[in-house]
Amino acid sequence: HATWTTSRLTGTRHFQLPGSNALATAATVQRTMAELSRSFPAGLAYDIIYNPTQFIQQSVNEVIKTIFEAVALVVIVVVLFLQTWRASIIPLLAVPVLMLTARDALQQKLAGFETGADDYMVKPFSPRELVARVRALLRRTLRQGGQSQTYHTQHFSIDMDQRLAHRQLDNQQSEPLDLTALEFELLTTFMSYPGRVWNRTQLIEKLWGSDFYGDERVVDTHVARLRKKIEPDPANPTFVKTVIGVGYKFEDTPAS
Repeated sequence: HATWTTSRLTGTRHFQLPGSNALATAATVQRTMAELSRSFPAGLAYDIIYNPTQFIQQSVNEVIKTIFEAVALVVIVVVLFLQTWRASIIPLLAVPVLMLTARDALQQKLAGFETGADDYMVKPFSPRELVARVRALLRRTLRQGGQSQTYHTQHFSIDMDQRLAHRQLDNQQSEPLDLTALEFELLTTFMSYPGRVWNRTQLIEKLWGSDFYGDERVVDTHVARLRKKIEPDPANPTFVKTVIGVGYKFEDTPAS
């Protein structure tokens, strides 16, 4: 669990996660959580979880919509946390992840996306913006609720109602795909419009809408991550193909 330590030089109490060099004063933690408490509207609750194992245990029994990291975490801590979580929770394939980072460098953000983040915020941030981004993540995750729509091709199937994706194997068996929330929506977008060419702007509008802030190149990162999970050879993709100078398209034989 997280621990509190006292500086020998100043006597100030600090908050620290195990295995992390990121520190925050007790006052910073308390102030930030107080601001969040005032900003969160009725019906939108949150838990503070400092231990990845604790989160994994809770996630198995609850439908957790969004991950919040404690204050003063640098992105490497978040990345390590996400690696543990993504590798351990197979049933929750489409849980959106909001990464909080103290670093604004593009490489740090891309590292977070590569590990499984769906969106990011750079500290310091406005609690109101945090709430807005959480709502946006929830809208993206739940926008298909109640439609009970499915998509099938020769090699893939998607159940929008259950938010599950499967890949068909050569032996006629299927295996679940361990996709993040954004990867799931990206594959769904491709499969719902087979053969259509999407440019970055169109994919951003489809997946993020007006809530997007950042570099359009994150689309390439998410496409690369999806390819690693669905392509036999990600370097020479069979299903999600690059249309040079335009964007991407999905190709697969229709289900028989």
